[in-house]
Amino acid sequence: MNMPKVSVIMPSLNVAAYIRPCMDSVIGQTLKDIEILCVDAGSTDGTLEILREYEKTDPRVRVIVSDKKSYGYQVNVGFQNASAPYIGIVETDDIVDFRMFQKLYKSAVENDVDVVKANFCRFECVNGEIIRHNAEIARSFMYDRVLYREKDRKDILTNASLYTWAGIYRRDFLTENAILHNESAGASFQDNGFWFLTMSLAKTVCFIKDSLYMLRRDNPNSSINSKGKVFCIRDEYEYILKCLKQHPDLYDDLIPYYWWARFGAYHYHYQRISADRKKEFLDHIVSVFSPLSNSPELDFSLFSSTLFNEYNKIIYHTQEYYADSMKLALREKQTPTALRRFRWVAEDHGLWYAIRYAFIRFFKKRDAITKEERIRQTYIDPINRHTSNQKYSLETKIDVLLAENRELLRAAKENEQAIQALTQRLEKLEQNAQKTGGGL
Repeated sequence: MNMPKVSVIMPSLNVAAYIRPCMDSVIGQTLKDIEILCVDAGSTDGTLEILREYEKTDPRVRVIVSDKKSYGYQVNVGFQNASAPYIGIVETDDIVDFRMFQKLYKSAVENDVDVVKANFCRFECVNGEIIRHNAEIARSFMYDRVLYREKDRKDILTNASLYTWAGIYRRDFLTENAILHNESAGASFQDNGFWFLTMSLAKTVCFIKDSLYMLRRDNPNSSINSKGKVFCIRDEYEYILKCLKQHPDLYDDLIPYYWWARFGAYHYHYQRISADRKKEFLDHIVSVFSPLSNSPELDFSLFSSTLFNEYNKIIYHTQEYYADSMKLALREKQTPTALRRFRWVAEDHGLWYAIRYAFIRFFKKRDAITKEERIRQTYIDPINRHTSNQKYSLETKIDVLLAENRELLRAAKENEQAIQALTQRLEKLEQNAQKTGGGL
C-alpha cells in the first residue's frame, strides 16, 4: 500500500443500521491512497463486528476501540494515529460522494491551504424514497479561491457554515496549533470548538462548490435530535475560550468573533431545548452576556439585525422574552404533528421541498424496500460499478436524479394551490387520527 494522502477518521457508536453504506462510500473513493481509521466506542449493536469485517478485507481499514464514549475523544484518538498529511472526518451514519477526497486533496495541494471544505446535502429516506436537499457551506463569492486569515477573517468566520466534516485539514496545521476536540462525554457539540479553532487559526482556507457530503437526517439517535443536553453548549464554549487564551497574539482579534458565535449558539440552543429547561438556560444566557453589553469584546457589527434584536430582547426584556417563548412552545405543542413537521421542513429546506416531503411521507404508498437498500441502490451500487471499471457513469446517474428532482419542483411550482390542498389534507388526516386514537 502506498503512503496515504488522507487519513479518514470515522468515529462510531451503535450505528449498525447505517454503517455499511457509509463504509462502502469511503472504501469506494477514487483517491485510493487513504487510510481509514474507524474508532468505535464499544458498540453493542453489531457495529464493531461489521467494522472488523471491513478491516479483514481492506488493508487500508484499521479498527481502534476507544475506552471512552466521547465523540471528541474518539476523533482525537484518530488524530493521534493518523499518518497522512491531511485529515478528514466522516460521521458513520452519513455517506460521501466517491470523488470527495480526491477533489478535496487536489484543491488542498494545488492551493497549498490549511483547510479545504466542500458543499453538502441533507438526505433522508422516506417510504423507500430518498429526499435530498443541497446546501451551501459558504457565500457564493468565497468559492474556488484562497481566503487568508488576516484579510478574510470576517468572511471565514461569519459567512461559512459551522460544519467540521465535508473537508480536510492539514495535519501539521492541527499539530502546530494544538487543535483537538473537546473530550466531553457523548456527542455534545464538540464540533463547535473544532470548527471555531480551525477557522480562526488557519492561515489559508478554500471552499469548493461541489456537493460531496451527504448528511443523514433520519437517524433518531443523532445528537442533533437531542433536547436534553442543556448545558453541554456552555461547557463547549468554555473549552473554546480556554484554547483561545493559549494564543495571546490573536486573542484580541478573535474574542469578538467568539462572543458572536457563543451568543448565536446559545440562541439556537434555547429554541431547541424542552420548555421545562428554558428558564434555567435563559438565566444563564443573561448572566454571561449582561456584563458584556458595554464591553469592547462584544462587537454588534458582527450580529445580523435579527440576532441583534434577539439579544436586546433577551438582555433587556428577559421576562417578556421568556413568556413569549413559552407561549410559542405551547402553540407548537397544540399544533397538529403533521403541520408542525411540514413547517419545520419548509423552514429548513424551502417550501417546495416540504411539499414533496409531505407527499412522499403521508400520501405515497409505502415501498416494501428498506431505506438502507434504497440508499445502497442510489449511491453505493453506482460507486461499486464505477470502481469495478464497468460501463456505468455515476455522473450520468446523478444528473438523472437531479433532473428528476428539478422536474418535480417545476411541477409543484406550476400548481401553487397544492399548498392549500396539502395543508387541508394534513389537517383532516390529523383530526381522523386523533379521533381513532392514532397518529400520522
